[in-house]
Amino acid sequence: MPFFFIIVVAGFVAGRFSAVWAASLIEPTISNGLRICRSCNQPFSIVRQLLTMFVPVKCQSCQRRGCWWPVATSLLTGAAFGTLSWLLLQEGCQSVTEVRPSMALWQNRLPYQLVFVFLLTTVTVADLLDYIIPDTVHVLAHGKIQRSGGKELALELEKNGYAEFADAAA
Repeated sequence: MPFFFIIVVAGFVAGRFSAVWAASLIEPTISNGLRICRSCNQPFSIVRQLLTMFVPVKCQSCQRRGCWWPVATSLLTGAAFGTLSWLLLQEGCQSVTEVRPSMALWQNRLPYQLVFVFLLTTVTVADLLDYIIPDTVHVLAHGKIQRSGGKELALELEKNGYAEFADAAA
């Protein structure tokens, strides 16, 4: 059981590396909330991006938290690592009845499959960050929709932030 816990923790850390790597792969003009603050455009250091594991990165200047997608990526990658390890080692999901390899062979195969899951996670997150474009954007402040628009509004909000809406409904 401790082996699976170590694998899940390793998957969680690998998920964070995957999120940071995916964020660095996409175009710099696309704001993803991990490299640059969405409100004040203050860049985050790579060390802060990697070491802030359990909560979103908090901006030093405006004190606003980033997005939750890196934490979700870490959790899902940890769950994938744990599930794959359990299925492979405990349940023998890749065993063939005619050939029964030793447990050492299964354990030697596991790191390669976990690296594959890590790379697959990185590519998938990078694609999602790069290709998901909103059709409609609504700005909700103080319980009311302050402004609606399309992709242009999203780009404007990424550039200028939400400061104009903070006092709008107050």
